[in-house]
Amino acid sequence: MNTACGWQLRRIRATSGEILGRLYDLRCQHRGDGAIVTELVFGRRGLLERLGFRDQRLDTLPWSCVSEIRDDEIIVTANTPTR
Repeated sequence: MNTACGWQLRRIRATSGEILGRLYDLRCQHRGDGAIVTELVFGRRGLLERLGFRDQRLDTLPWSCVSEIRDDEIIVTANTPTR
């Protein structure tokens, strides 16, 4: 199963309880024969990019902020997305 497809539309919630949006994409960097996840793309701007409308100010969080992945949501330690 493609992990990005399996996680798409999961709610992203900060450890403080704030809902940041829904996951629309994962950003990766190629490393040798594989790739590593570097960022979560979420929220309205993430959706617009997913639909093909480029926006220079995406809502993203570094993968290092992910503290837990649940069945229905992804818990992150940061409250402020990178824009």
